Amino acid sequence: MEIQKLRASKNTQDSCDPAVYLLARADAVAGVPCMPRVGASPEATQSPADAMAAIQAAAEAFVANCESCVDAERCVFGEGNPSATIVFVGGVPSQEDEQAGQPIVGPAGQKLNDILKAMKLSRSDVYLTTIVKAHLPECRMPREKELAGWLPWLHRQLRVIQPDIIVALGRIAAEAVLQTHVDIASLRGKMGEWVDPETGQQIPVMPTFHPAYLLEHYTPEVRGQMWDDMKAVLAVVRRSASQ
Repeated sequence: MEIQKLRASKNTQDSCDPAVYLLARADAVAGVPCMPRVGASPEATQSPADAMAAIQAAAEAFVANCESCVDAERCVFGEGNPSATIVFVGGVPSQEDEQAGQPIVGPAGQKLNDILKAMKLSRSDVYLTTIVKAHLPECRMPREKELAGWLPWLHRQLRVIQPDIIVALGRIAAEAVLQTHVDIASLRGKMGEWVDPETGQQIPVMPTFHPAYLLEHYTPEVRGQMWDDMKAVLAVVRRSASQ
């Protein structure tokens, strides 16, 4: 019923409600007609923190009415600095993420914390999020149509943050952000670009292994590859700061 109400608002093409706007973006991917005007984005005149809070409120409402999220206890939206220079993007929240209400926690999160520490950063310095914003039933992988429906939320986050670089952690994140089906082993370490579907803005993307993969394959080779990727990320940030 709530989705129907949002679609009714969407069809007027004059709503600035974040939930209406995001539903319209997801509907556009799925082929449901009638998009609100692009200029109606509500966070354009807000501070990054306020804009992110508005998007999170809309995402939480979306999760509460999402058929794929019937078993989800809460939205796992993201955390960190809404003006960060680096955004880390994972694929799907784990059960531990859902319980904490934070992305990439548990053993994988601790490994990510270790990586950030080696980069002389903390979770509060960067922004952490996932493509899908809720834990999926039976820990299954997201379907392609589901990913397409969730991507507009990430796009909205990235427009607010305006990072220097995006780090795509693992296959799901890398394929979704870069819009490719090339496997992560072939993608990692090769700088790509996220292209904003609305503005055409381009932001560098470093595809790399998910920390969970690092834990499962804790070899000198894999650790060295991931650290090389993080050094390349820091180099992008330094170049951006010097311009």
